[in-house]
Amino acid sequence: MKKIINYFIIIFILIVCTSLYGCNTNSYNFTYKFNDNNEYVITGYKNEEKIINLVIPDSYKDVDVIGIDKNAFSGTKIETITLGKNIRWIDTKAFSDCKSLKNVVLNDNLAIMSTSCFENCSSLEYIFIPKSVKVINDYVFAGCTSLKKIEFDSAIDGGFYTLRTGNSVLTNSTEVFKNCPSLLTLIAPKKLYFSADVFFSSNVLNIYCYSKTITGKTSYTQLGINIYAANEWQLNENNEPVLK
Repeated sequence: MKKIINYFIIIFILIVCTSLYGCNTNSYNFTYKFNDNNEYVITGYKNEEKIINLVIPDSYKDVDVIGIDKNAFSGTKIETITLGKNIRWIDTKAFSDCKSLKNVVLNDNLAIMSTSCFENCSSLEYIFIPKSVKVINDYVFAGCTSLKKIEFDSAIDGGFYTLRTGNSVLTNSTEVFKNCPSLLTLIAPKKLYFSADVFFSSNVLNIYCYSKTITGKTSYTQLGINIYAANEWQLNENNEPVLK
């Protein structure tokens, strides 16, 4: 009898979680399309009004889900995003204008963040970029007015980490963090370099680099940006960068 009661309690909790809080763990709640390699790409959610905590599935019908289509969740009311382990790219404006989005967990296989994919997510305060990401296109975080901190994985070293603009893979991109007035801290990997265009209309004051040497440090200071090499700072007990 006790087992039966516990079973119904679990079912009840799952129903409440799904209907009231918008939790999602069911791959059948999404809409999909096939790509050229017969892999699934998510194009949206069947009931966008109810979804709040978005969990992207690893697979659908035993086939990997490898991407998020353009505009898939643009303008929805989601508050959290957790990517499935097989997601390799996020297409243009996939999560743009999600004004309530506060928390994003990117996976360790994500390689490409396309143009404006998180543009105007005005409640987002922090983002961690995993070492798998190789391309960050224009305006990815533009208009994220609450964004305070960007952190790149410290393990990035061997491969060349790039920002991309147009059709060319370059070390500098255009206005990735445009209009991010709250952005004060950026923790940068060894192989990533920035130009002023990246921070257009933003107030980045401190860039902490894992590189031991910094090229063109004067150009940063002329913009009012403090940039520190690896031997000048460390993470404290709260995982925040502090000067040595």
